[in-house]
This record gives sequence, C-alpha cells and structure tokens, in this order.
Amino acid sequence: MAVVGVETLSGWDNPVDLRSLVDPDHLRSKMSGAQTDSAAIALIRGIDSFEKGDLDDALEKVNAAIKQLRDYAPAYVVRGWIYLSKGDLKRALADCVSAIKLDPNDAHPYFTRAWIHSRQGRFDLSLADLSKAIEKQPDFAKAYSIRAALHRRNGDHNDAIADLDKAIELQPNYPMAYIFRAMVCREMGDLDSGIADLNRSIELKSDDPTAYMNRAALYRAKGDLATALADMNKAAELNMDIPQILLRRGGLYAEMGDLDSSIADYTKAVELQPDFAEAYIHRAEIYRAMGNPGRANEDMAKVALLNPPNYAPSIPLPDPYGKKKKMTMSAAGSWKGLIDGEKLIREIYEARKNSLRAYKP
Repeated sequence: MAVVGVETLSGWDNPVDLRSLVDPDHLRSKMSGAQTDSAAIALIRGIDSFEKGDLDDALEKVNAAIKQLRDYAPAYVVRGWIYLSKGDLKRALADCVSAIKLDPNDAHPYFTRAWIHSRQGRFDLSLADLSKAIEKQPDFAKAYSIRAALHRRNGDHNDAIADLDKAIELQPNYPMAYIFRAMVCREMGDLDSGIADLNRSIELKSDDPTAYMNRAALYRAKGDLATALADMNKAAELNMDIPQILLRRGGLYAEMGDLDSSIADYTKAVELQPDFAEAYIHRAEIYRAMGNPGRANEDMAKVALLNPPNYAPSIPLPDPYGKKKKMTMSAAGSWKGLIDGEKLIREIYEARKNSLRAYKP
C-alpha cells in the first residue's frame, strides 16, 4: 500500500475529508474571541490550499494556525497530511505523534500514521494503526477499506473481504470500496461477484476510468476480450492521459492480435511517462514478434538506462493479466501470455551496473 492513492486513478487519492476534522465548537472551547476566529480561518484556508494542490501555501497557513492552536490535535493531523503529500515523512510522523498525545481517543492520527508507515514500507505497523483507528472509531469506513488493502497484500483474502463488506455496510455509496472488493474477488476466482461490484461502482460514479479498467480485467479473465476492450476504450475515453490505461489496453490489443494498435498504445504511454519501463518492455517484445529486433533492442536499452527503473502501478490497480508468462506467438497470431516484465527489469538493471553494451542496439 504505497500511499495507496499515489498511483491510483481516483478514490484513494483523497482518503480524508480534512475539513470535517475541524470542529468549530471544539475550537471555541480551546480559545476565545478574535484569536479563535483568526486561527480557524487560517486552518480552513490551509485546507483549501491543500485541496487545490498548493502545498506550500497550505503549510504556511496551517503553521500560522498551529501557533495559536498548539493543543488542538486536528490541526496537527491536517499538517501531517500536508507533510505526507510533500514527501516529508519524518515531519508527518511527528505531527501524528503530537496529535495522539493531545487526543489519544481520536482515530484520525492513527489512520494518518498508517499511511506514513505504508509509504515507509512498514506494513505491519500500518496494519496495527488501522486496527487502532477502527478501535477508536468503529464506523470509520475508509479505515476498513484501507486495512483491506493490507490484508490483500498479505494474501489474507477472507479478512480483506470482511473489511470491505463492513466498509460498504457503513458507506454503501463509496465507489472505491466496490472496486477494491472486485479486485479481491478476482484473486479468489469469483469473477461474477467482482463484475457485479464493478457494475455498482460505475452506477455510483460513471466517470471513473478505474472501474472500467478493472472490469475489463475481469471480462478478459472470463475470455470475453471484446467486452474487455470496450471497457478499456471507455476508460481511455474518460482519460487518455493515464499511462496505465494505455499499457493495459496495449496488452489487450496484443492478445487479440492487433499488434499495430498495441504498439500505438505503448508508444503513447511512454510519451506520457518517459520512464515507464514496463511499456518499453512490452513494446520491445511486440517489435521482436513483428520481426524488428533493432527497435526491440532500442527499447530494452532505454529500460537499462532507467535509474531507478519505474515499473508497474500498485494498489488498487491490479495486474489485469494475472501471472505473466513469456510472450509468444501462436500460429494464429494471438498472444499466449505476457513477459515477466518485473524479472526482466531486475535483470537488466543489475546488468546495467556492470555493462550496458549487451543491451545497446
């Protein structure tokens, strides 16, 4: 669960409504008069700037508010999210600790700290903090959803489903919970339940490409490539500027034997994200199959030069192709599988340390 929203298309990107954390009555109990008003205004304006993506302005305003609200725990949670978004995990973690000391019964500092631990790769600590957040606030739907992500990561699919069932019970109109439950259902082999969840997600939010991407993966797993392609086309229609959409549609085109369209999608993906190693690797394999080893070698040389290699997206974008196999062509010209891109990248990157000559065209 890399901050789970970092590489997703929607849903997880704004996991907390920071505005809802600021309780005017609580603020008034801490301070009085114009001082309270000034601090509250600064805090709200800081949240406004955060939501607009102006992190520097958000930090300046929230810092000003905290100078007057040193014992107001939600202000530290707000600042923690700003630091987290800026990549300053040390300060984000310190703010969570401060908030917990000020109000140990508030679930949000634990929830926020769970995201920080996740970004640090400390998933056991993240899971513990999410459980603590749920203990403090049993109706915290998003905490159940994110904890489900960690259960899925650990291979605990039943626990993940249980948490997502609870999240949906608490917040039945939350599209991403259905998307994520569909992903877990797919891994458990329950494709029909997964498609039903994605249908519900699309009913709730019809302009979210994530749902169409994931539904395409399930239709592909059922062997319905035409319907899968229709969903990928819809995802691309909604947002053509997301490299992962093009990557996945390119793979689907390849499997259907439309290699020219596959090349076009991979090319667009690397134009949007020049360090997208997986797209170069898949394009290289198609070039080889099309009898163009020179272009294939050029792509693999680019992968070898990436530092660090940028591989695939993480939660909640699943690999729609499951376990990948070496890509080969049948007599009919359809793809039997996909290359093990992650292994190739590791091998190439290691080779890069010694010599790039083997990967140059």
